[in-house]
Amino acid sequence: MTTWRGRACSFFMSKNRTKTVLFFEIQIVTFAVFSAMEIKSPRAYAQATNPYSVAAGATGYIAKGTTVLSDSVGIYGTLTVDGGSLLTTIDNTGSYKVGLIYVNGSLADHSTITVTNGGTVSTTSKGNIVAGLDAGTIGTLTVTGVGSSLSSGFLQAGNHGDGTINILDGATAKATVTLSANFSGTTAAINLSGAGSTLTTGMLYINADGDGVDTISDGARAIVNTQVVFGSQGGTYGELNIDSGGTLSVGGANSIVDDEGMGGSYLFRIDNGTLEDIQSDLVTSVNINVVNTATIQTNSYVTTLYGQMYGTGSVNKTGAGTLILSADNTYTGATTIAQGVLQLGNGGTTGLIAASSAIHDNGSLVVDHSNT
Repeated sequence: MTTWRGRACSFFMSKNRTKTVLFFEIQIVTFAVFSAMEIKSPRAYAQATNPYSVAAGATGYIAKGTTVLSDSVGIYGTLTVDGGSLLTTIDNTGSYKVGLIYVNGSLADHSTITVTNGGTVSTTSKGNIVAGLDAGTIGTLTVTGVGSSLSSGFLQAGNHGDGTINILDGATAKATVTLSANFSGTTAAINLSGAGSTLTTGMLYINADGDGVDTISDGARAIVNTQVVFGSQGGTYGELNIDSGGTLSVGGANSIVDDEGMGGSYLFRIDNGTLEDIQSDLVTSVNINVVNTATIQTNSYVTTLYGQMYGTGSVNKTGAGTLILSADNTYTGATTIAQGVLQLGNGGTTGLIAASSAIHDNGSLVVDHSNT
């Protein structure tokens, strides 16, 4: 028996990884591309027996009341799922694109999948939805409107190609792992926008070995049950924006981490958005760029920020719990304690806010420094 291991977050194996987070077990043939999950006991798989495809330059349409079942879906043209359902019926086998729904065309093809009017695009729990599967391709996947949905084991914007995933105007998406820009040289984006638009995922990789930009805005929410990760030691760029009423909900120790690697960089920016602590005490060392107002909603938990909050904006602490600022922060706007406790320092010599930051204390302010 031969065992291969790869990054659990990606659809395909990239270069060697130093960290794995989550594994599924599947069986595959030895093939040029394969699932980046734990792989054991290769055995032969046939090609897809019930494929569904839309050719480059062509259009497809799945109307309300229509369900299309397939073991491999390839969209090289344009597909609209208008109230209907597009479902794969088999797990990703790692060969012949079985278990995949992918949108994959040239720049001239404008390859897209649009899910609207309560439509559904879904794989099995070990399947993949990918925008920009192959090298040199570009794919866009948009799900829009209340009742419209995506569901997959892996939801991926950009693999060898470039990709964009849009979750808009009350639509929802669910995945075990959500990932942008898997391989070096790729660019990808995931956009959540509009009241009620929700992404629920275990892992959220802002980028892997490529450059990724994710934005949560205008009342949308991303619920991350395990971890948010910038990068995968690829030395590239990841950007996460929480804008204009958007919310990132996450909890737990090391639940937001920088793994960009040497030469890589990231930007975590909150501009009139909210970072919400859910499930357990959130602890992170990433730096946060504050523009306009950054709201930190602790709920009843203890939220500890070891990274620096910087920028020209203000910080608003809400929730009954405690927010601990452990770094020397340089944001210049006001600090408002709307509820609960704001603690400056965590038993060391750091934990300050800028002298220019006025404090509006409607809760409790605590200073915990070893040198005072």
